[in-house]
Amino acid sequence: MRTSIKVNQSIVLTNLKFRYAHDITDGMQDDSIHKNTLTIPNPYALQNALDYIQLIKNFETTHDCPKDWAIIEQGRMIGGIGFLYDHGVQAHLTEIGYWLHRDWRGQKIMSQVLIALTHYAFSNTSLTKLMASVFQHNVASAKALKRAGFEQEGIEQRQYLKGEEYLDAIRYVKLK
Repeated sequence: MRTSIKVNQSIVLTNLKFRYAHDITDGMQDDSIHKNTLTIPNPYALQNALDYIQLIKNFETTHDCPKDWAIIEQGRMIGGIGFLYDHGVQAHLTEIGYWLHRDWRGQKIMSQVLIALTHYAFSNTSLTKLMASVFQHNVASAKALKRAGFEQEGIEQRQYLKGEEYLDAIRYVKLK
């Protein structure tokens, strides 16, 4: 079912493994991840990572399709990316979500990952539209999407409720 996706000479996307739980937990000890995402727990414990990996493994087994990838550099998980499948696994469109460990940011890695995953999705699935919504304050994520060829589709006003605050988001899309 799963093949690795080569991003560049040193980075590959591969399936999640339980051995990455400590890397995930380490990566989640970052306030900016919690500021820029909706559902990641804070504080984040090792059990959260183990539960997440099991959830993804169950989903992929049930639906016989890949959902989330580990971003690997030299055997270490430095981030993650995946499909939300909010319209179902057979739909022609889906939203993507991603994160990158703070020590690897600012190197344009996520743009390269987005390009590689987009190519995989459009070549190996029925997906013809990928979407990503980023909070308006998340300038770095917006830049990564633009560098990967995503275009702004619009502003989603009061799209997300985080705590007691409504947040606007910018919707980016890439079409096949």
